[in-house]
Amino acid sequence: MKLPQLVLAAACTLLQLSGCGGGSSSKPTPTQSSTPASSAPKSSEPVSSVSSSSPQPIALTIKGALAPSLHLANADIKAVAGDQIFTTNANSDRTYSLDILVSEKNKAIPIQMFAKGVGTGSFVELANILPSTIKLVDLAGNDKTVDSQEFFGTNFSTLTTAEYAQIKLLNLTLATDSERDNALLSLSEYDALKLATLIQDYSSRSTISLPEEKATTLELALDADLAETHISITYRRASELELRRDPIQTKMTMEVLSGKYFVKTGEQDRAYSLVFNADGTGELLADVNFMISTNTKGSVNSPFTWEQEDKVIKLSFTSLSLAKTQDVWLPIGEQCDTEITDFVDTCEIKLASMNIEIITDREQGKLFYVYPTFQSFRNGELISSDHGLYVRTGVLFKPQDNVTFTAEKIVNADWHIGNYSYRFTTATEGIRTNFLTDTQEQFVWSIVNGRLSINLNSTEIQPFQETKAGYRVLYFENTNTALAVISNRLMVKRQPLSLTENDWLARWVGIPVGKDNWYDDFNPNGDWSSGFFPRGNGRWFITGTSSINAKNENWQYDFDVLSIHDNIHYLRVCHGPAVIDTQWYGCFVAPYLKTNPASFAILGGGSFGGVFNELATGKYLKLTSNEYYEGVSENIEQKKVYQKVSATRLFIPETGSIWQLVSNSSSEVIFCEYQADSSCNTGTKRTLTPGLQVKLNITGNGTVYQKYLTQHGNIRTQTSEYVMLPKGHKQLLDLVPASGYSLSSESISGCGGKLAELIYHIPPLQSSCEINIAFTKIQ
Repeated sequence: MKLPQLVLAAACTLLQLSGCGGGSSSKPTPTQSSTPASSAPKSSEPVSSVSSSSPQPIALTIKGALAPSLHLANADIKAVAGDQIFTTNANSDRTYSLDILVSEKNKAIPIQMFAKGVGTGSFVELANILPSTIKLVDLAGNDKTVDSQEFFGTNFSTLTTAEYAQIKLLNLTLATDSERDNALLSLSEYDALKLATLIQDYSSRSTISLPEEKATTLELALDADLAETHISITYRRASELELRRDPIQTKMTMEVLSGKYFVKTGEQDRAYSLVFNADGTGELLADVNFMISTNTKGSVNSPFTWEQEDKVIKLSFTSLSLAKTQDVWLPIGEQCDTEITDFVDTCEIKLASMNIEIITDREQGKLFYVYPTFQSFRNGELISSDHGLYVRTGVLFKPQDNVTFTAEKIVNADWHIGNYSYRFTTATEGIRTNFLTDTQEQFVWSIVNGRLSINLNSTEIQPFQETKAGYRVLYFENTNTALAVISNRLMVKRQPLSLTENDWLARWVGIPVGKDNWYDDFNPNGDWSSGFFPRGNGRWFITGTSSINAKNENWQYDFDVLSIHDNIHYLRVCHGPAVIDTQWYGCFVAPYLKTNPASFAILGGGSFGGVFNELATGKYLKLTSNEYYEGVSENIEQKKVYQKVSATRLFIPETGSIWQLVSNSSSEVIFCEYQADSSCNTGTKRTLTPGLQVKLNITGNGTVYQKYLTQHGNIRTQTSEYVMLPKGHKQLLDLVPASGYSLSSESISGCGGKLAELIYHIPPLQSSCEINIAFTKIQ
């Protein structure tokens, strides 16, 4: 064996049982697995009559361990290299040794591996993606054996399984080692850790208890919507810290060496840099909102001292102010007083320390969670010094040395990053377009140590991942405090594209896919919709060869497809108020999955709430942001709280049931209701039709509420512009004029309603209509 070249030498792994070797010899015939694999030859043995001049197959032994599940003793092990399959069985202590003989055509393809329990434990199945055979042979040394000391990834864990599932769900290709590296860097570490925890939970149970439609833990992981449902249900009362508690095998080289590191978090484009000096000092460079969210803008460039004990790095700051304002929520849950009085509070939030606890060391960096200590001040007096209200997850890493910019790659191309496009016209000059202001600026640029240096706002762009669409970069802008000083961005190269109207008809889903993703539907009738209903009579229009504009009366978006790779569409999206001379509020570049056909409904309330009629029972349902009401006429039953647990499922804790959206269109929505440990196969189908969207034309000063009479009192939901009403049921609007204003029956009309004591009684409706409300100033 020789020292590893990809990773530092380390102990076998966390929670790995004794020994890194052992195991039975490989078998020439494939075993069955629930994971689809490429078709394989009858045998993986070499042909004996190969001539000496022909390329010779590569022999290699892979040794590792399986996650600590009792069901994986003597598990079936399978390795897939191109069109070859190799199998063996693990030992009773869950270690394995697999001999492979890989042909010339498959030697550069990453190896996909699977471990599946036998007998009653066959419901536990893990996965792993190793580098190619030639890369593993290079790590193995003269004995042609690679184990976890030389490459810790030979161990199967719940985290490797979660990473495999994410890669498959994103349809990322794995034909080369470079594609494997980029696939791992493309994953959401936050989502991977949560999924790993769910897999571990099921793997540790004594008997099978999977959702009834899934046979193995890997099948569950490969169903993103169902897995997210059970993650949300299982851990809905758990803290952020508990979500990540998972016995993950890892190489245990947790020491942070001196040098410059970058941190990217799972929260949008947040990123920051940390410099660790050997003498225990350091420096933080970040956006002022890297730990909290306020209206404050600017940068943080702060010194700190640091020390590491075991897996925890403690950073101590002397006086790092993150926000100082008269309108701020303090970390302890109080809001600074903003009332206009003789004396107005001024509050300040300071970051005193950060504890970074490394939970695993992966190829893409050290995964960690960080919990800060904030100090809260009111009028200069310390009122609290507490940990943050939540724990952040991130990756601490050094950018790969081999990912650098070259002039040949970027000249004569249009590159998009957030609010800007950069066109490098010559080897030293270029033009930057600002989409927010629709202005252009000349710039001078150079490449310094693989980084782009641009003279506008002292901009620097450092790549840390090269993709088919361009680069994942760390973006620095040092003097423009209106933008993040350092952020994790996509830098995408525009392709020449010509899209027709039919190319847009689909559901567009942001990556990574999750229940909190933004969904946009572009329908054949020109409607643009999200949620259960169109966005205020929203329409979309083709505006260029690769772009459309989607707008309603108040807001609009500009969608521009920059490039398409592996069925992933890279879009630049700008958004702003729908006015004649639009000035965008912000732009971002993000990958999207496009699915067909476009659908009308997704789960979630929305600004108006969702209202539906149920034809079979005569009831109607009103969904708000986190609760629903069932009613007949204006008398509605007691509300029930629900939790959105995936893109297509709601969970009702009171009844332990799930509502699953199984089909939908602009005229009909079908839910399936069943118990959480069951499936739609044994559930009840409920057919609903969307309610009516009634437009409100309000003038003057006053407030409009949608009012319901319930068995437990009245409820009111404030509304404006639009209100969703069920068909065929009487409805009420509660109208409250502001001080100095009044409302009379002559100043309200529409939808056949009548005003009585500031309550507008709307008769049963069958079609949409408009209501005009004029709050009149008292003379």
